[in-house]
Amino acid sequence: CELAAAVMGAEVAFVLRMVYAKEGVR
Repeated sequence: CELAAAVMGAEVAFVLRMVYAKEGVR
């Protein structure tokens, strides 16, 4: 389902952004 793929992609992007932000702070 495209919708499920879009949601998964959004979650992955969100997690990567949080990890990138944490690494940036450090």
